Amino acid sequence: MGSDMMTQACKPQGSDCSRLSGIVAGLLVGLVAVFGYAERASADDTSDAPTRSRPIPVVVPSLREFAMKQLPARTAAASTRDSEATPLPTLAFPAVPPSRLTVPSAAPMQRRQPVARASQGNEDGWHSDTSDLLPPTEPAAAQPMRSVAAASTHDLENDLVAAEVRGMLLEYLRAFRSRDAAAVAACWSESADNRSLDSGEQTQGRRQVEQVFQTLFEEDASAEIDLDIQEIRPLGGDVAVVDGISQLSFSTGDATASRFSAIVMKKDGRWMLESVREAATELPESSRGYAIRRVSEFAGRWESVSGERDVSTHAFWTAGGGFLVRSHTMQGESGSREITEIIGWDPVRQGIRSWSFTSDGGFAEGSWTLDNDHFDVMLDGTTAEGEIVTGRMTITSLGPDDLRIDMEGTTIAELLPPLGDMVRTAR
Repeated sequence: MGSDMMTQACKPQGSDCSRLSGIVAGLLVGLVAVFGYAERASADDTSDAPTRSRPIPVVVPSLREFAMKQLPARTAAASTRDSEATPLPTLAFPAVPPSRLTVPSAAPMQRRQPVARASQGNEDGWHSDTSDLLPPTEPAAAQPMRSVAAASTHDLENDLVAAEVRGMLLEYLRAFRSRDAAAVAACWSESADNRSLDSGEQTQGRRQVEQVFQTLFEEDASAEIDLDIQEIRPLGGDVAVVDGISQLSFSTGDATASRFSAIVMKKDGRWMLESVREAATELPESSRGYAIRRVSEFAGRWESVSGERDVSTHAFWTAGGGFLVRSHTMQGESGSREITEIIGWDPVRQGIRSWSFTSDGGFAEGSWTLDNDHFDVMLDGTTAEGEIVTGRMTITSLGPDDLRIDMEGTTIAELLPPLGDMVRTAR
């Protein structure tokens, strides 16, 4: 009946009435839908297991929530496994000294002062060069190290030059003692020049040098020469200066000495005398002469005055006077034993050396150092059984005809005469 009334009321308006009918119908449908939803919601609230409505169904649960739920179970399982497993052995490490663990602090980082650059640079004035972040350098500290290294290299080079020059002068002495005039002249260069500052006498060229020495050897076959080298100064460029004193002895007993200064040059791989200037000087006692004179104090026959064994020593010079030979004989309860000792001057080492040989096959070598009233002899030897031994022997002069022998190191005793005091019985 209500619909009929609405129809009748709309008849006078025509199309407007039709439009109004459509709107009313839409409102009625909406009200029905709202009341239906409310009834369903009321029914859900009265159910035994209330649930929360979701606009979209969730098929896969959140991974974070799942992991949090599973964490307690996994932790319990891992604890059970660890308790049942065999414990690993404990490794103990020695303590490291703290000094080895100390790390030196780095040099402080410093920036350079702002630099104004037209081509590059930031608005704040700092240039883009990354070198301003490097630790500060210390050229002043590095310079002394380079100076020390350069000085060490320079000293080494000078030592090598000095050794080579000494080797050439040693060849000179050997050639003279062999009476080989050609070999003596070979130590001089082709353009060599020797001049006496006293008389002005001059010898030029290797050929004239050979003639001078050939004449000397023919007139005095026993002439001897000795060189006391005082200084060798390398000048660089294979040139050096040698200063020293030469001594020439004749068979008549006369001797002359001259102070010389020589320029030596290295040519074709060999050092040679290039220019020599010399002048007469008082005859000094050379290092060799002084050492030989002191060793001469041991010449003669000696007897021991202490010890359990009888010891006798006979010391004499060889025919050329180059070596002193000491023959030691020991008599004891176990029998006799002999030791032969040879003492002489080493021109290369510029010192006294000795060589000892025992009657049962042992031997030793000694380097002698001369002090005021005694000799210290450092010895290295080998026994007859092949044992390497070392020791130190001291020979002290107690008077013109008395001396004492002391020793450090018992292993080398069998290679040397017994310790104790000795007295000279004959010269």
